[in-house]
Amino acid sequence: MVAFLEWLTRGRTQKVALLGFMIGVSVFSHLYTADYYREAWKIQKQFYWQLYWRAPYILPQTALLSDSEVIPSAGTYSTAAALNMIYAEQINDLGNLPYWFFNMSQKFGGQYDRFLSGKSVYAKFRNWGFVGKGDESLLIDNDGKGCAYIIVPDRIENSLLSDSLQAAVANSNLSRILSQSSNKVNSPSAVFGSEPPHTWCFYYEKAELASQQGDWKMVVALGEKANKLGFQPNQAVEWLLFIDGYVKTNNTPSAIKLTQRVSLQDPRVAPLLCTYWQTLDAEQPSLFSQTELSDIEQILKCTDA
Repeated sequence: MVAFLEWLTRGRTQKVALLGFMIGVSVFSHLYTADYYREAWKIQKQFYWQLYWRAPYILPQTALLSDSEVIPSAGTYSTAAALNMIYAEQINDLGNLPYWFFNMSQKFGGQYDRFLSGKSVYAKFRNWGFVGKGDESLLIDNDGKGCAYIIVPDRIENSLLSDSLQAAVANSNLSRILSQSSNKVNSPSAVFGSEPPHTWCFYYEKAELASQQGDWKMVVALGEKANKLGFQPNQAVEWLLFIDGYVKTNNTPSAIKLTQRVSLQDPRVAPLLCTYWQTLDAEQPSLFSQTELSDIEQILKCTDA
């Protein structure tokens, strides 16, 4: 390369100009790489803390799956390693790790059909290994637009997921998540430093955990606290959990009021809210009065499902 550049540039001025250009490109490349790393590290910290808030403990031999990399440029093996560093209470055999991450769009091969049927899924990387059951897994969606989401079967908002995730929704087994472990489990602070400030995603993840436990009063309390502190989701659809919390605690007026607020903030979420209310009305026709149904219809301008 040096010989070529020597041949290409005849005069001293040309050589200096070309050298200056190459140094500039090199400096820019280093800065770009450093900034990309900084942003990737930030995304990793956010993801693992959100996952930990949502799932303080995950039972061993659980596979976590998504339709893509949940962290840009991290790779399957790095994500699997981080999961084991956080959740594994003890690792006696690297050939039989308690947790693994699968990207269903890569390196999952013929296991997709096995996974859907609930059969064993496995991974092998050098001296690392994992075996778990397809129906004892968790599905994750972390597209960077909102909070990390452990997929809950039978949720209206699952219609927004990719086709591969929608097909596998039934395999997201929330019984693999416990609110705490009987033994000491590392928190993400062991790897990612101190816990970040509690903003919207903290309250959302804790509300998801409370809903899994059937504690709908806690769901409502967390949503109201987040709102009082001025936190808002990047994805308006995340308010649906708190609308459902009001419904589950028989506070329909607050559910309708929040529905109106969310639909005004982001009209794009109105069709999903329509589906939610129409499904509720079809399943529990006596749950709402005609006045309440009329209010919902007026707010959302729903068409018949």
